[in-house]
Amino acid sequence: MPGGAAEATIIIAGSGELPAEILKSLRKAGSDVRALTLPGFDGGPVWDGILCQAVTLENFQSHLANCRNEGFWQIVFAGSVHRPQLSEAEYRRATASGDSIEAKLLGSDDQALRSIIAMVEAIGFTVRAAHEIVPELIATPGVLTRKHPSHEDRLDVARAAAIVRALGKADVGQSAIVAGRQCIAVETIAGTDNMLESAGSLLLQFNPMPDQARGVMYKAPKPDQDMRVDMPAIGRRTVELAAAAGLGGISVEAGAVLIFGKSETIAAADRFGLFIWARPPDG
Repeated sequence: MPGGAAEATIIIAGSGELPAEILKSLRKAGSDVRALTLPGFDGGPVWDGILCQAVTLENFQSHLANCRNEGFWQIVFAGSVHRPQLSEAEYRRATASGDSIEAKLLGSDDQALRSIIAMVEAIGFTVRAAHEIVPELIATPGVLTRKHPSHEDRLDVARAAAIVRALGKADVGQSAIVAGRQCIAVETIAGTDNMLESAGSLLLQFNPMPDQARGVMYKAPKPDQDMRVDMPAIGRRTVELAAAAGLGGISVEAGAVLIFGKSETIAAADRFGLFIWARPPDG
């Protein structure tokens, strides 16, 4: 069976930078590409010449079946997706049948994603991970910026990593903010940006060591997460929000988090005086 990025590929495209990064890599590899777009898809000139079809809960499976019949067999999920709100009729249909797309969205994030993957595979697709197609986006181990984390920063990162592991086991979120070993904020269904946007005021109120620790954000995948979908990521926007909140730096799990626009993101961190540290899982 074929297995390379140059095969006929469907991009399930949500919002953010990743769908375009995937498209650029697939085009470079000579792949035949089509996009099934979800609410929030950003679009733009990079998609010129690519067939982009908006999908809904009602037509998602039929679009997939049509693509499979047309010779597409490889799928990559890319971008952020907000779970749709179900109407009363959709909710009743979902609870009455475990096979509908609505039913697959009723569980936790991890359960929902695994159910969607199983459905896609049952149609005959192979699901590829984003980092298989654009491996250069993976955060490699080490401090990537001019600024390095202090001793206090490293202690806060270790505390945040423990919190993120606990959150992940409960299938809640992938990020946490810690200052002076105190948890200031955690990521929920609203996402990392929302957490960062609220962090500034929380740090002013609750940072127990404002003279020694500005606070840090840590991001990592959930334990046992299927890395083919929802791989955590940061980018320049993350750095800008972290700087606006007054944080001292960002740490991610090395080898398990994507960095969009890596050079631009690192340059932004240097400009704001933040560190970016890709921390090995064992610390």
